[in-house]
Amino acid sequence: MAGLRLIIRVVETGSFSKAGADLGLTQPTATKHVAPRSLRSSTSVAFGRRVLTPLVLRFMQRHPGLQIDLGFEDRYVDLAGQGVDVALGMGRLADSSLGARYLGVNPWVPVAAPAPLATSKGSGFMQWLQGQFEGHRWAPDRVRPRA
Repeated sequence: MAGLRLIIRVVETGSFSKAGADLGLTQPTATKHVAPRSLRSSTSVAFGRRVLTPLVLRFMQRHPGLQIDLGFEDRYVDLAGQGVDVALGMGRLADSSLGARYLGVNPWVPVAAPAPLATSKGSGFMQWLQGQFEGHRWAPDRVRPRA
């Protein structure tokens, strides 16, 4: 468990030195403590490919001794059964014994061509879509087509 705390702290600070100092360890001790370990993660395919992969690649370039196994699935994953150390997901956490931490907002912008939206079906779709984003920061009336 101490190794996992150290890995999380390294990710948060971006540095073995800072993470080690925060946990009362020297940088060499922190590196040795984590280096033989690997981190197994799980997230959705879209988020993994678009967001997580570029971040992890940059992180691994700075920390070549750390092995990170990225798992991308768009289905239920038995995290404990598959030995997943950390999972990143969007939305509400279903009732479970898992712990969760809010990391931030993942903004998605719905886009469409103006012509289909001008039809009655398109208009109905926009009304439905607005209902889905109720309570979120999204103002479709401010979205303008590109020139």
